[in-house]
Amino acid sequence: MPKSPIRTTSTHTALLLQDAGYHLSRTGRRATCPKCSTGRTDFVVSVNLDKGLYNCFRCNRGGKIANLGPAFTFGRQTVRIRRADIKKREFQQWLDSRMKEMGDKERRLARRAALAGQVLQNRVAWPVDQMAWAVLAGWYDSQRQFEAFWQGASDKCGRLALYRQWRRGTRG
Repeated sequence: MPKSPIRTTSTHTALLLQDAGYHLSRTGRRATCPKCSTGRTDFVVSVNLDKGLYNCFRCNRGGKIANLGPAFTFGRQTVRIRRADIKKREFQQWLDSRMKEMGDKERRLARRAALAGQVLQNRVAWPVDQMAWAVLAGWYDSQRQFEAFWQGASDKCGRLALYRQWRRGTRG
């Protein structure tokens, strides 16, 4: 008995999701997000295989499942990715890497500032306490940069400014 075209299409759609790093639940209605899920059973993505849509409630990613891969053919219908979607993905990858870089830098400086605070509490002598004050000054100075970046990365207007910065950086 031949398979129905709807079931075949949803099988291809499920394969697209799995190739993109999403892990489907047993029912196929929920999935894990490769960007923000903490484990294989942290199902935060709502999936509609019949309509070919997905949405992550935690990181607000979503859209057509067919756009997760290159151009695929479902029956006679060809799904293509727009050039604008490719730019959005490149920007999202750049933003993710920049956020990881800023988070690592902030954690490193916070650790150094905590150690400098402990040094000052122990009331050490002149050369060491001057270095501790310099570390704390660097931490408080960079704190403004971190707050501005995280604020910009979290709202729409700030992401637009970051997008313009990214375009200037990649275009020359």
